[in-house]
Amino acid sequence: MLRGELFTRYFFDDGIRGMDQYRRLAAIEVADFSESVRTLWANLEEMPHPSKAETEAKFVFPVLSLLGWEHLPQQEPGKGRRDIADALLFVDAQTKARARPMRALEPQ
Repeated sequence: MLRGELFTRYFFDDGIRGMDQYRRLAAIEVADFSESVRTLWANLEEMPHPSKAETEAKFVFPVLSLLGWEHLPQQEPGKGRRDIADALLFVDAQTKARARPMRALEPQ
């Protein structure tokens, strides 16, 4: 497993290449994406001790945007809530727009 344990090394080295979404990409798209991620990472590495918020702002959310995801930042917790997601992810801008006016559900 990689640090953070979200994906295995196998997924990054081999597994992703078997996915239809990956196979549909042109080589230049993969190269451009890789270069963008490397640049974002290099910029983050220049920071002496980036905080979680800085890491999210300077690397995680820009990478998610490169992948085509829309997001809303961490939301205010409801009463008695402590388990708050760092962000809400949406597959497109329309879905994000529909979710914006929704109110958080209070725990039962």
